[in-house]
Amino acid sequence: MSILRYVLFVVLSLASLSSGAQAQDVAAQAVAALQTMRSQLIDAKELEFTTQFHVIDKVLNKNVRGSVEYKIRKPNLLRVTAKLPTGTVVLISDGKTLTIHEPNRKRYEEMPAKDSIVGTIYLAAGNLGEQTRLLDFFWTVDYLAVGGNSGGVGMLKPKTFGSKVCDGFILERSQEVWSVWLERNSDRRPCYLVSKTTGGSAFVTQTNALRWNSSPVFPEGTFRFVPPAGHRQRN
Repeated sequence: MSILRYVLFVVLSLASLSSGAQAQDVAAQAVAALQTMRSQLIDAKELEFTTQFHVIDKVLNKNVRGSVEYKIRKPNLLRVTAKLPTGTVVLISDGKTLTIHEPNRKRYEEMPAKDSIVGTIYLAAGNLGEQTRLLDFFWTVDYLAVGGNSGGVGMLKPKTFGSKVCDGFILERSQEVWSVWLERNSDRRPCYLVSKTTGGSAFVTQTNALRWNSSPVFPEGTFRFVPPAGHRQRN
């Protein structure tokens, strides 16, 4: 009987070691894919993409949809057009001044831009609402890349979005859970993102379906704001 117990102990121990090694390998693959995505986005001089979003907040009984188009030229030129349930908001940065334009209300305001794209967008967080959660995901990947404690990284089953096959990954940090599917190619750009907040009394789920323009061409004046006739500047 004692020999049988010993054999069972050895078998279970080896199985546990094998499982632990596999988990570490999966986590390493997930981290590598996310860091490839990060590097590609950092290295790109110009970026253009559109996201269709859906937000469900069970506490506030919110269920909203919309879209946001991003046009970016490094290091600090920006045009974001957000079509929200409350109306359209356009952010334009020429590198020095950020303009927040609300065409439906025929008004705009201006403020000094930050020296980074992300910093400038966060200036308008109150206007974009939940859409800053997309930036929160990229920030979390940045945190992971510099050795931060992610709380958990793993892989999910691949999915097909349109004609693209995308590999799935999960990233957990604090009270946030990010499920992301990345293009199965060298760019590793995000196809689809699901973010969940479960902290405290909140329970918010947001999905972002992303579509990228691989060869953006920005017309002259894309990053310059000219007030339309009849639109006033807010003080």
